[in-house]
Amino acid sequence: MDEDSNYAPSDELLSIDRSDNSNSEPRRRNREFNMKIDMNRNVKLKAGQKFNSHISFRKALKEWSIQNARDYKFVKIEKAKIIAICKVKDCTWRIYASPDQDKGKFVVKRYKLNHQYGRQYHNRKVSSRWIALKYLENFCDSPNWEASSLKQAVQREHYVFKSDAKAYRAKSIALKIILGDEAKQFTKLRKYALAILKANPGMVEIENKETWRWFLELLLDDIGSVEHMCWTFMSDQQKGLIEVFKEIMPGVDHQFCVRHLHNFKNVGYKGKTLKDLMWNSARANTLAEHNLHMKEIEKLEVVEFQWLKKLKTRLWCR
Repeated sequence: MDEDSNYAPSDELLSIDRSDNSNSEPRRRNREFNMKIDMNRNVKLKAGQKFNSHISFRKALKEWSIQNARDYKFVKIEKAKIIAICKVKDCTWRIYASPDQDKGKFVVKRYKLNHQYGRQYHNRKVSSRWIALKYLENFCDSPNWEASSLKQAVQREHYVFKSDAKAYRAKSIALKIILGDEAKQFTKLRKYALAILKANPGMVEIENKETWRWFLELLLDDIGSVEHMCWTFMSDQQKGLIEVFKEIMPGVDHQFCVRHLHNFKNVGYKGKTLKDLMWNSARANTLAEHNLHMKEIEKLEVVEFQWLKKLKTRLWCR
């Protein structure tokens, strides 16, 4: 039996041979779906719609499903033919697409428009990775955005209920995309240092404001603008470095390495107890937790506590 014969006659069933427009004027030619533009809009599906490939069609169908809170399942999925139906039993929503042999595009051949049921609030198409990519700019602007707030945003904007665990996974994926995998980044440091030495065998021996300016300007020439990358630059308190950061990269997040602070010779941080308290303060998730650990430091070493208090908290704490 031909797949097209599986569709019952209905005024709601559209095909590339027939439009829902009742007048006799020719239909406007269907524009090809643009993945870069149309995926960021309110995705609309219609008979005759063209896609670059079956993969593009599937991505658009998934996005439409999430935007409209309607889940579906495939009854046939292959390069030559894709048929999807509503997951709700007895719902007649259905879409059928296959290649256009003349132009090599993937085309929606049949489309049953309306659902017989309301929104579906447990759409499994909303994966942790989809959430991470959808809200990537939010995390870029606010890396500390709480997973609970992310969960509420997904529920409010997409009518989908997701677990706390999925929200936490989505946040983790987003931050890894933005900040990169820390372990992989550290494996590249030695190669980068060797590349610098190879290109500049006469490296400077004195670290001052001018040499740091020279180094950071070369770094920016290599990696490009960092204004919108949400990067954090980590360093010790080298002479002149802080001033240069403010001059050539204003607004970029710059923090001190806690290990270097602990070993700073002019302060004299010694002992595992003090070291652990300092790390606990730096890693604290809330200001109240940070202040609690700082009070412990004050009880242990007043001098070191006063020195830390002079530093801006954002320069060495989470």
